[in-house]
Amino acid sequence: MRRILTAISGVLLSSLLGGAWAQVAVVTQHNDNSRTGANTQEASLAPSNVNPGQFGKVFSYTLDDQTYSQPLFVPHLIMSVDGQMHNVVFVTTVNNSVYAWDADSNTANGGQPLWQRNLTPTGARPPNIQDMSAMGACGGNYHDFAGNIGIVGTPVIDTTNSVIYLVARTVESGAFVQRLHALDIHSGSEILGGPVVITGSYDGVVFTPFTTSPTPGQLQNQRSALTLVKGTLYIAWSSHCDYGHFHGWVMGYNAGNLSQITAWNDSPTGSMAGIWQGGQGATVDSAGNLYFLTGNGSWNGTTNFGESALQLTPGASGALAVGKYFTPWNYLQLNNGDSDLGSAGAVLIPGTRLLAGGGKQGMLYVMDTNVMGGITTGAPDSVVQEFQATFIQNGGSTLHIHGGPVFFTAPTAQYVYLWGENDHLRAYQYSNPAGAYPVGSGGPAPAGPLFNSTAAAQSTTLVPQVGTGMPGGFLSTSSNGTANGIVWALTPHACDANQHVEPGALFAFDAANFTGTGATRTLVELWDSTQNLARDDVGYFAKFTYPTIANGKVYVSSWGAVPAANENKCAESSTPAAPTNKGQLVVYGSLAAPVALTAGSTIPVAALTEAAYPNLGGVVQYDQLVPFTLQDSSGNVECTGNLQERVVLSSNTGDLDFYYRVRDTAGSGSVARLSTSSFAGMSVSVGYRTDGPGTVSPGAATRRAAPGGLITFDFSSNPIVCAAQQESQFMLISTAVTSFESSGQADIFSTDGIDFSMPAVMP
Repeated sequence: MRRILTAISGVLLSSLLGGAWAQVAVVTQHNDNSRTGANTQEASLAPSNVNPGQFGKVFSYTLDDQTYSQPLFVPHLIMSVDGQMHNVVFVTTVNNSVYAWDADSNTANGGQPLWQRNLTPTGARPPNIQDMSAMGACGGNYHDFAGNIGIVGTPVIDTTNSVIYLVARTVESGAFVQRLHALDIHSGSEILGGPVVITGSYDGVVFTPFTTSPTPGQLQNQRSALTLVKGTLYIAWSSHCDYGHFHGWVMGYNAGNLSQITAWNDSPTGSMAGIWQGGQGATVDSAGNLYFLTGNGSWNGTTNFGESALQLTPGASGALAVGKYFTPWNYLQLNNGDSDLGSAGAVLIPGTRLLAGGGKQGMLYVMDTNVMGGITTGAPDSVVQEFQATFIQNGGSTLHIHGGPVFFTAPTAQYVYLWGENDHLRAYQYSNPAGAYPVGSGGPAPAGPLFNSTAAAQSTTLVPQVGTGMPGGFLSTSSNGTANGIVWALTPHACDANQHVEPGALFAFDAANFTGTGATRTLVELWDSTQNLARDDVGYFAKFTYPTIANGKVYVSSWGAVPAANENKCAESSTPAAPTNKGQLVVYGSLAAPVALTAGSTIPVAALTEAAYPNLGGVVQYDQLVPFTLQDSSGNVECTGNLQERVVLSSNTGDLDFYYRVRDTAGSGSVARLSTSSFAGMSVSVGYRTDGPGTVSPGAATRRAAPGGLITFDFSSNPIVCAAQQESQFMLISTAVTSFESSGQADIFSTDGIDFSMPAVMP
């Protein structure tokens, strides 16, 4: 063995290995404050590999109670529990627990959370549905939730300051208390002087847990996601089953010290007009204006704004005030029918000042945020465009929109997707060739309707798939720029999930490549979790949650597994009854065989398990540790460790698989890549194992040009940190050979280009 300094220039290394494989962070509900629901940096998942043979559930984590929050994802965090770098997924439960899990492997940290915190003080408990029934909600039979009602709204993360913010609810000596918490994302420790008890007042109306029963702390439901804007944290509230003298509150807190900046509500001289939006947070424009859609309640156009789309503008002190508003002309009809405009949130169309959203009426309203539209005395409304976007297709009785619309730019067109209850998933094409309604003021006049009100495509599948009922589909999209677009949808699989716990389903559709002819073509379903229930069951449906797509995986909040006999039954008639105290975080990803790596190519590296791909099982033929030392030309040691080399004879194929793992690291540097030879002239496939030791996975694999003897695994976007004693997962080169020898060579590179060469096994 010998130590050498690499003779390959940085430019050449870049050309050999391809660009850095960036990992996106999902730190707020629906990905961004425009609420597009889009991850446009997904390099691994594509319509070509999301199918029942190559994609499915890779593992799940058990939670201590139900979860209603969208999972959030942060890559490359050094975690306090082990000092190692992890990609981390965060999720909360109604038992007031917050979890940080390794996002890539359920064997990390011994299969335990990287941290878990329960925020219920000693002697207290979370509120529950019995509390809401006792005060009279839903006529004393409250089932909008199924058990506890602790943390509900999706948190928000500030990666710059390493903080996750959330609201937890407790009952303490009869008082219903809501607190704002700020936790360190590395350790879960409470920081910034938190928690703080939430109180506030506006125009003579008081929000406090300490007044006569029922208090605002009990009446007000913190359902919508938290929103972080320019150093201010915004929180909004609605109600429990429209019970009592509640209001649509919005409060703003200083994200640095948790002091309150503003408290405002949308019905101070009336009541109701809750802000819940199907769990969505505020939509925010580039100027920092907030947009909310409200529920049924008092309206006068000056102080009370039920059934309205609101633009809230922060003043110099941070105090919120209505800038502009839109209220549908048929406000009274909507109000009397409990047809909330605010049953879902709205999306800002990228590159414009247009806001699109709708509610229980199934209408999609497109508003110019410079004017919003006010209210008219009759149809049509004074908005840019409005049209019926959802339709009852299965004999159901409602066509509500509960999942906020998502926006995607395909190579040749742009679409908004909606999945109303009792309907098909629909894609509406957006076209704005004149560039009308640019951000800011002015701009050219529109040439006509911006959306084709006839859907460009729709799914063949209805939601729910069995029976009828609420609340429709909850959507996110993934793509690599404009390519490889996928619409992901979390839905109830069976029956009405409004006030029942029902089986759920996860779907993936090609976002842009439609089939068929005619005005409305067919959205192509790529995969769904019901196709292989034994492997992919999403569990019981977690209402108003959205799938999170990041780094080649899809993270889904759900509840306990559904017994096979109950999958196609309504839960209220199922035996045994659906669980009311279980939660899980389900992780989906590649189940593919190792991916073929041809000479001169660079590809993402697939995550593999023996359970998903049995050909990985076999008998170990060779297993050895080879020490390495990364030392610069001055003799400074940056990293030491061992390269574990293993050869396995597949029990199914009789061929040899070659494994490599960087382990036992120490020092101050980091490992960026591993190269091994010689695989010249042979067919190989590559991957990495998530069902074994190690936590760090390669982002890409590159093979040298023909004859392709050298294969390199690239960790540059997620290096192996020697100071944290990190170890890689097993990297696999699968071959069709049946013999091996020890005359090959492996090279380990540091992030600053130091190379250590050592003997290695080869075919």
